[in-house]
Amino acid sequence: MTEKFLEKVGHVSDPKEMRSLATEWVHESFPEVETVSTETLQSWIENNPEELLILDTRSPAEYEVSHLPGAILIDPQTNAPQELLQKQLSQEHNQHKSIICYCTVGYRASMTAQNLTKALSSEDSITPKPAPKIYNAEGFGAGICQSATCSRIHTEPTDK
Repeated sequence: MTEKFLEKVGHVSDPKEMRSLATEWVHESFPEVETVSTETLQSWIENNPEELLILDTRSPAEYEVSHLPGAILIDPQTNAPQELLQKQLSQEHNQHKSIICYCTVGYRASMTAQNLTKALSSEDSITPKPAPKIYNAEGFGAGICQSATCSRIHTEPTDK
């Protein structure tokens, strides 16, 4: 699948078309991961932020540039997402939260969402039933959002 993607992208010079192809590739690579639009996510953040657990799966440098309010930076290459989720969900008030994973293109977030879904559905999971919904947030690029909607919900970097 990666080879097909690289073959398609190799002939593209328009950034919007390349982003569209990358998004399509992510959806094809992770068909079982549900995606939430930027507009829907903004509505959730504005209306029910306490019902969300937002996981930023980008690098620390990307996170420092900007991130969503309340986002927790995690490394998707480790067991940290599963450990964090088990810890968060063991607290009574967090058991019914929706989990939002996001990154630049959607690959790391979708991979994390898929791994968390598998971990939550395992026999030895301590997750309450029904398990929380896990989503990949669409609409983020190069560390900043690709739409005006998304830029309104980002948190600017803090001075150190």
